Amino acid sequence: MNLYFELGHNLKQVDLRGVWYADPRKRSALHPKIADCQNLALRGLYWLSFDIVGETKGSADGLDDALAPEAAHLNALRNALEHRCLVLTTETFGARNDDGIEREGITAFQHNTERMLELVHEALILLSLAMHEEEMRKLRDRSDDALVFETRLTDYRRAWSNI
Repeated sequence: MNLYFELGHNLKQVDLRGVWYADPRKRSALHPKIADCQNLALRGLYWLSFDIVGETKGSADGLDDALAPEAAHLNALRNALEHRCLVLTTETFGARNDDGIEREGITAFQHNTERMLELVHEALILLSLAMHEEEMRKLRDRSDDALVFETRLTDYRRAWSNI
């Protein structure tokens, strides 16, 4: 998104929480290219990002500001998978999390994994629709002397059936 919409953020410091803002660290004002954009799919992706990670990385009062109720747990689960140790258990009775190891039941993990995949699926659809809207806008705004080449994709189903 950073590259496609030419937002100009440092490639090593872009995340879903900060990509929307002019300064990803301060997160005070939306990026001008996003604030002025009439792309509804991009707006949908913006609001979906709140479902996934919320606006801030933890507030002073300890409350999470994500819109989806399970977003805080999904984010913590992703963080544990990526940076710490997550142990899947069949029974969680008597399990402690004070030893630095996160524990979660297999059934809950399956449910959370499915929810993460749903959110990722929705994000990919919205991103592709946002890019399509942007391409259509560029096509409408182009000058009459611009060259536009039509590209046809091969129907691989037909080619595959002949093998």
